[in-house]
Amino acid sequence: GITSGGTAVGPSRYAGWQIIQAEADGSNYKVLWMNSSGSYAIWTLNSSGAFVSSEPVGNVQIVEDTFGADIDGDNAIGVAMTTIESNLKVTLKSTPSQYFVNDGSGDVGITSGGTAVGPSRYAGWQIIQAEVEGANYKVLWKNVDGSYAIWTLNSSGAFVASEPVNDVKAVEATFGADIDGDNSIGQLPVSRIFVLEEDQDQAYAIEAGDPYGLS
Repeated sequence: GITSGGTAVGPSRYAGWQIIQAEADGSNYKVLWMNSSGSYAIWTLNSSGAFVSSEPVGNVQIVEDTFGADIDGDNAIGVAMTTIESNLKVTLKSTPSQYFVNDGSGDVGITSGGTAVGPSRYAGWQIIQAEVEGANYKVLWKNVDGSYAIWTLNSSGAFVASEPVNDVKAVEATFGADIDGDNSIGQLPVSRIFVLEEDQDQAYAIEAGDPYGLS
């Protein structure tokens, strides 16, 4: 039986709280408490069922895998992932707390300094693209001010290096995406036309979308 301070713990022990899940954890047990307010907490019990420690649960989805249950009733066990893009070889996903890349061999969490990197890690910045490069990954960050930067990640998703992106067109082909929304992936092509003027051919080099680029 579950005890705390040598006293049995039952449904009426703590007003508003009920144990709704339990699972073994090594030689101990974990039990999940739910409050009538919708908050949660986990107790660790020893092998005899006696209380050892407790911890609050901020996001119950995080512990759903531990207990093998859809606790919040969203028809999924674990933290729900949102797919951001899957243009080429890598799918970029996100949870509220972490980004993930998947090249077909499983989800790899993105970290920096040993800490998960998610949508709220850096104010104003979001990862919008990801792709594999050799044994590493490249991810593209976009700021709300319209600037961009690339991170290089190792095969475990850990940050290795960063670099600014001065012209996002230059990296569109890398990520297989029309990032700036000009309906073209990569640098716009330069075309040449010939205009007959006073019996002479005059060549104009025109960048598509820029009729003033004469040469």
